[in-house]
Amino acid sequence: MKRALLFKDKTQQAPEIFSQNPHYRTKMSTMFAIIDIETTGLRTGDNKITEIGILIHNGKKVIDSFSTLINPQRSIPSMISSLTGITDEMVEDAPKFYEVAKKIVEITDGMIFVAHNARFDYGFIKKEFSELGYSYQRKNLCTVRLAKEYFPGLRSYSLSKLCHHFKITQKAHHRAMDDAISCSKIFEMVYKKSGGKLESSAALKCLPPNLQKRSLDNLPDECGVYYLKDVDGKILYIGKSLNIKSRVLTHLATEYKSPKKMIFKNSVAKIDCILTGSELIALLLEYREIKSHRPPFNRAAKGLKFPYSVYISNGELKVGNEQAVASPIKNFATKSRAENFIERMISTYMLDQKMSEDMKNQILDKINDQFSYPSENFVATSTGRHHFERGYILIRNGIFEGFGHFDIRDLEHPEQLCHSSVEFPCIEDRDFKQLILTHLKKNPTIFKFSSVPTHQHGTSYSEGHGQHFSE
Repeated sequence: MKRALLFKDKTQQAPEIFSQNPHYRTKMSTMFAIIDIETTGLRTGDNKITEIGILIHNGKKVIDSFSTLINPQRSIPSMISSLTGITDEMVEDAPKFYEVAKKIVEITDGMIFVAHNARFDYGFIKKEFSELGYSYQRKNLCTVRLAKEYFPGLRSYSLSKLCHHFKITQKAHHRAMDDAISCSKIFEMVYKKSGGKLESSAALKCLPPNLQKRSLDNLPDECGVYYLKDVDGKILYIGKSLNIKSRVLTHLATEYKSPKKMIFKNSVAKIDCILTGSELIALLLEYREIKSHRPPFNRAAKGLKFPYSVYISNGELKVGNEQAVASPIKNFATKSRAENFIERMISTYMLDQKMSEDMKNQILDKINDQFSYPSENFVATSTGRHHFERGYILIRNGIFEGFGHFDIRDLEHPEQLCHSSVEFPCIEDRDFKQLILTHLKKNPTIFKFSSVPTHQHGTSYSEGHGQHFSE
């Protein structure tokens, strides 16, 4: 837990570090900060920024720039070094992020953040600032989305493919400033084709009559669950997104044609949200809230997300769509997916009617175990809403009990969560279980503990930290 103190001193310096420079602000109405970063890995988690390149752009040309290598304070994986060319030796004497944070804030102040796959670059930069105790907020545009909108029909919208298509010379792909320059060339073409009228929030042109603009301005561009409500506060729709602001703007920018959807959009007057820090917690909270409130415009409120089950009956794999199926192997959104799963299992395990009953039962038991919880009692964790927090789900005695968040400075081991009440208690059903199993397949680290009655102390922990679940 020593790692939790890593940024303590830097956080105390935040007010001075993040003071804005009034002399840099421009009088032009719209300016853009075109940004590219290189990192130690693809997921925010424990990965860090190793290089940043920033171009200040007025839509027609670059008017300022800033770039630097950054010491990530951790080793760079060899695979990443092979891709970017950035090595541990190159960043050894480079400034740490907190040493260039003030410059990044100042040079991008008042700008629209532009990047190719903006969610990646913006997410990493926000996370770095969050670890310093500062909330970095900028409107943003993604040149992937813009290129798809203004140059439809291309086979690929990766930066390298777009550069090849538009005959843009790339000097050093996967280096921050060179990729920022390439991105700026794409952006200039989009800006010109748009007539210089790019907007990061198209929904502002067609706001519902009872929704105030500040309701949108105040929305976070972070992961969580959002609630669209009418003038009386009644919940109309509940959704989840990795970027709440972007998803809500999509709802409001869409020109619906059906009368029901037009009524929905025009009825939105209030927007609330809960940040979750991870997609897993957002998925679970969204489903829990939909089940609880049953909003009129959520199709998911009408039934299960995964209504079809594959189960074992008389030595065979079968499909059922009844909630009464007691012990399903795996649940599916459609019947065809369930049937395809059975065909895949028969092919993979060479199930044959001529096979002996004992052999067949052994294989069916193996398939069943493959899609069951990896342990009767465990905690699975995910990223949290800030540097010192993690999300978690709790499985006790083979049953999903709920989920929530915890501060890593308050616990020695995640297993201690079994001693306290759950932040969001749940009653397990097939949808909850399928969401959890899907997460465990992608993120297999769990923390096992011994079985105990609910909220009773005296648990003896197993030494199975970091046990892995795989298909």
